[in-house]
Amino acid sequence: MTEHAHNSVAAATWPWRDRETKNADTAARKRRHRILLQTAVGLSAGAVMLLLHWNRMGTIAVCIASVVFAVGCIVPRFYDALDGSIIFVANAFGRILTWILLAPFFYLCFLPGRIILLAKRKDPMSRKCPSNESTYWVSRSARRPDHFTKQY
Repeated sequence: MTEHAHNSVAAATWPWRDRETKNADTAARKRRHRILLQTAVGLSAGAVMLLLHWNRMGTIAVCIASVVFAVGCIVPRFYDALDGSIIFVANAFGRILTWILLAPFFYLCFLPGRIILLAKRKDPMSRKCPSNESTYWVSRSARRPDHFTKQY
């Protein structure tokens, strides 16, 4: 029983001390879950690499997973800093790759394709508006009933 439960005035007020211990317990539980998950994924990836005879990469993955587990269990604050920095670097790397790879890919592939379709006066998606047709309904060929039972 906590000390504020003995006092009738404290019992009627907000038990803020209990909330702090609950938040700390929840944060520690989430950290342990994250440590175990990252260790399991790292060890699994290392095992797969070792099975594929990628010995150096597999050893590196197993070592990283072991370090994550050890640091997470022994020095949780250092693990939090390490995890936060890894998340920051991964986020920055993803943003940089998005602009370096995806933006040029869009302009090098889709833009010339659209220009070619415009030059040929083709509209495969029927985006022309207003159309000369009386309806925008696209007629389909009749399907056999067994067509819907086969996914591929």
